[in-house]
Amino acid sequence: MCGRAGIDAKSLIDGVKQDILDKGYTYDDITFSDVQEEMLFGTVKRSDKLLENIFILKEHEGVSAYWDLRTTSKGILGLITLPVKRIIRKLVSFYVEPIVAQQNEVNRLVADSVADLYFDINRMRDRIEFLEKENESLSSMLHDEPDERTAK
Repeated sequence: MCGRAGIDAKSLIDGVKQDILDKGYTYDDITFSDVQEEMLFGTVKRSDKLLENIFILKEHEGVSAYWDLRTTSKGILGLITLPVKRIIRKLVSFYVEPIVAQQNEVNRLVADSVADLYFDINRMRDRIEFLEKENESLSSMLHDEPDERTAK
């Protein structure tokens, strides 16, 4: 098994390869016209992976310019390294802080936009599903009614 979803990728690939062989396709005539759109896009609505990624994106949208300062050096070098790092941090803070603030704003906007797109996609899929059912219903009503020209 591969991944958390429990998909057996090897058997899936083997099945596709066998299907290609069974249909007698060659390199020139392999098309994807027989692949249904739902096979490609239908799992997004039911997939928790995209929603999970949105939550992770929202969780990590804020970054910080300041991490804990540490040193791995021992002895006199270790005593000097940490204060030097602090001084360098203060010297570059005027440059780094505005960049981090801008990056946080971009991250927030991206996270919000991705979440909006996710919900818009689902809303549109629901609408398409409704319209397809309505279209099917209307088509069947149209085909069930006798044609006025042939009835005469």
